Amino acid sequence: MIRAFLNYCVRDELLAVSPFAKVQMPRLEKRILPAFAATEIQTILRSCAYERDKALCLFLLDSGVRASKLISR
Repeated sequence: MIRAFLNYCVRDELLAVSPFAKVQMPRLEKRILPAFAATEIQTILRSCAYERDKALCLFLLDSGVRASKLISR
């Protein structure tokens, strides 16, 4: 956020150079979560009481959308 503001100041010629120009962001390791096993998927689908719940679970499993994103709208 500070970097974006300072870049804005440089673009609008309020600053000659951003103080963050030499600061490198740390590289974070990308962590890939393991996929569900077939038995785990069957367990999830069997625990669904209604067809709507099953459809939502299948949508989440097939699309990769996070559950929090699905329910946020």
